[in-house]
Amino acid sequence: LSSVQTRAAQMADLTEYEQDLLRRNALLEERAAASIARAKAVVEGSAVLASQEWSAGEIAGKSSLFEDAMLKLARDEVEHFAAGDVTLDSVDYESDDPPPPPDHEEWPDENDPEPPRFSRHFPATKSARSSRPTSVRSSVERVTRASRDSAPLEEFGRDAPAASFAKPEEDSAGRLARARIRALQDELQAQAKELREAHARLKDRDGELKSLLTEKLNVGKQVKQMQVALDKEKRAASDAKAVAEAKERELAETKKEIERDRRSNKAADAEAKAKDVRLNRALEEVERYKHQLEQAREGQRGAATGLKGENDRLRQEVKRLERQKTELVAAFKKQMKLIDVLKKQKVHMEAARTLQFAEEEFMRTLDTDAR
Repeated sequence: LSSVQTRAAQMADLTEYEQDLLRRNALLEERAAASIARAKAVVEGSAVLASQEWSAGEIAGKSSLFEDAMLKLARDEVEHFAAGDVTLDSVDYESDDPPPPPDHEEWPDENDPEPPRFSRHFPATKSARSSRPTSVRSSVERVTRASRDSAPLEEFGRDAPAASFAKPEEDSAGRLARARIRALQDELQAQAKELREAHARLKDRDGELKSLLTEKLNVGKQVKQMQVALDKEKRAASDAKAVAEAKERELAETKKEIERDRRSNKAADAEAKAKDVRLNRALEEVERYKHQLEQAREGQRGAATGLKGENDRLRQEVKRLERQKTELVAAFKKQMKLIDVLKKQKVHMEAARTLQFAEEEFMRTLDTDAR
C-alpha cells in the first residue's frame, strides 16, 4: 500500500509538472505573438511616417524627433517584454489583416524637449482571447506560423522607407525598425527553441507517466489479487471458527452428559454396595439356617414326630430365603446392567477426551496460521 501511495504522489507531481510546462508554453507563445505584433506595428508605423508628404526641411527637422521617439518606444517594449506584461489578450496574431499603425499626436515644435508619444492600439478580438494553447504541439505550430509571417515584415520594413526617404539621416527610422525586427526575430527563434526543448521534456514526462500508469495498473491488479486471497482466508477462518464453536458446544453438551452419568453411576454404585451387603448378610443367614437345618435333621432322626413342626418352620424359612435369593439375583443382574452403563460412560469420557485433544490441536493450528 505504501508503494501505491508513493506512485500516486509521483503521478501527482508529474501532472503538476505538466501543467507548469503548459503554462510556460502559453507564456512563450504569448511573448512570441506579442513580439510579432510589435514588429508589425513598428513596420507599419515607419511606413506611415514615410508616406507623409513633408518637405525636405520638415523631414530634416522631424527625423531626430522620430528617432528619439522610436528609441523610447523600443525601450518601453523591451521593459514590458522583460517584465512579462505582454499577453495574448490584446493581440490577434491569427488574423490575416495587419494591425493598424500607431497613432501619434501633433508634432511639437523643435524647441519642445518632450518627444512625440506613440500609443499602441491592437484589436482585442474574441479569437485572440479564445485561442490559448492547449498543448505543446499547437504552440509549436503557432510559433512556426508566426515566424513565417515575420519574413515579409523584414522585406517590407527594408523597402518602404527607401522609397520615400532619400537622405541617409531620413532612413534612420527604417534602419531602426529593421534592426528591431532582426532582434525580435532572434528573440522569437530563441523562444521557439525553448519551446521545442519544453516539448521534448514534456514527451519524456509523458513516457514516464505512461510507465507509471502501467505500473499502477499492475500494482492495482496485485492488490486485487491479494484482496481476493485475503477474502478467501477470512472466509476460511470464519468457517473454521464456526466449526470450532460447534465443536465447543458439542463438547460442552458431552461434558454435561458425562457429569450426569457420573452422578447416576455414583448413586448406582452406592445402591449396588448396599445390595451387596444385604446379599452377603442373606447368604450368611442362609448358611446359618442350613447349618441349623442340618442340626435339626440330625436331632429329628431320633424324634421325628417332635421335629415335624420345626421342619415345616424351617422349610418356610428356606422358601423365604430363596425368595430373598431371587431378589438378590435380580439385583445382581441390575448391577451388571449398571456396570454395562458405566462401561458405556467410560467410552463416552474417552471420546470426549479425544475430542478435547482434537480441539486443542485445531486451536493450536489456528494460532500458528494467525502468526
